[in-house]
Amino acid sequence: MPVVVAILLWGYLLDCLLSWLNVRHLSRSMALGLPPELAWRWPRERLQIMADYHRAKAWLECWSGAISLAAALAILLSGLLPRLADLLMFWLRPLWLQGLLAFFIPSFLLYLSGVPGSLASQFGVERRFGFSTITFETWLSDQFKNLAISGIMMGLLFLGFYLFIRWLGPWWWA
Repeated sequence: MPVVVAILLWGYLLDCLLSWLNVRHLSRSMALGLPPELAWRWPRERLQIMADYHRAKAWLECWSGAISLAAALAILLSGLLPRLADLLMFWLRPLWLQGLLAFFIPSFLLYLSGVPGSLASQFGVERRFGFSTITFETWLSDQFKNLAISGIMMGLLFLGFYLFIRWLGPWWWA
């Protein structure tokens, strides 16, 4: 488990570091300005708006990533997964359904941890810079469609993997 936690933390920190470096480079580039050949095409005000948008998106992604990381660590370190497995073994007989729900429930919890970041992106940053006119109803509809399509695709993938393991039988562990 310590290796998994270290990989998750390393990935998050690396992602935020790269975002910070990108924002820093953008700020330095903005201070220098564009070459004269391009300056006529990109007014300084428009470039500043683009830089501000990029900066806001980078920090929002870092913040959203921290929430998702905290949720993943909570799921991994809280003992939820073994308790969930015990509960599913007690209530459900088909092994494939146990495995499917043991996969879907933590995945759904991780999805929920990303909702605040998605809301802040669509109705905060994107709207503030004029890139989004989406309504809450449309956003919610998109989320349900995303969940349905992802659930079907991941369910089929899991079922195929499960059937493959069953087909291999004892050779699976050989």
